[in-house]
Amino acid sequence: MLFRSGKHRNCSDMTEPDSTSVTYRMYQVGPTSMSVGQFGSDTAAVTVVALHGFPQASGMWFPAFAPELSHALGGSVRVVAPDMRGFNRTTPKYECPSMSCEAYTPTAITAEVALLLTTHFNAEATPVHLVGHDWGAAIAWRVAIFYPQLVATLSVANVAHPSVFQQFLAHDERQIAASGFAAHLADSDSAYEQERPMQGR
Repeated sequence: MLFRSGKHRNCSDMTEPDSTSVTYRMYQVGPTSMSVGQFGSDTAAVTVVALHGFPQASGMWFPAFAPELSHALGGSVRVVAPDMRGFNRTTPKYECPSMSCEAYTPTAITAEVALLLTTHFNAEATPVHLVGHDWGAAIAWRVAIFYPQLVATLSVANVAHPSVFQQFLAHDERQIAASGFAAHLADSDSAYEQERPMQGR
C-alpha cells in the first residue's frame, strides 16, 4: 500500500513516476484510435491491463497503482491503461443522439477492449491480468465473461458480478436508490445543465 507520505508498506521510499515513466501510444482498434498509457517495459514478464472508471481516464492508474505494483513485483510488470471509448484522447467521439445509443453500449465497449488485447497485446497467446474500477470494472467483468481466453486473472473494485448486481438492482430498494445516479448521468445533456451552476466552486 502506498501511503500519503510516499512510503511503501515496508517503509521504503517510493517516488511517484515522472513524466518519462509513462508513455502514451495511439493504437488502431477497429475504427477507433485508442490512446493507451503504459508504465513499464514492453518486454516485462507480466502485463496488467487497467480499465478506468467514470469520469476518470487512464491517468488514474499511474500516480500510485502502477509504480507500487512494479515495486512489489521487482519491475517485472507493465501496466497498460487505455482511455476507453469516449474518454480523453481516444477518438473519434462517436455520435450518440439518444440514451442507449449503440456506439456506447457495454457490448460495444467490451468488444473494443477485447480487440485491443488481441490485436496489440497478444492476449490470446499470453492472457493478461485485468483490473477494473467503477465503469472499467463493469467492462472488465464483461471481458472476463465473454472473452475468458484473454484473461489470466480478474481484479475489480466497486462493482459486483453482473448477475448479482442485476438481482440487487431488481429487488433491493437500497441498491435501486444508490444506483439512481447512473440514470441521471446517462442523459449527459440533462446532467450537464443541472450540474453547470456548481462548476467553479
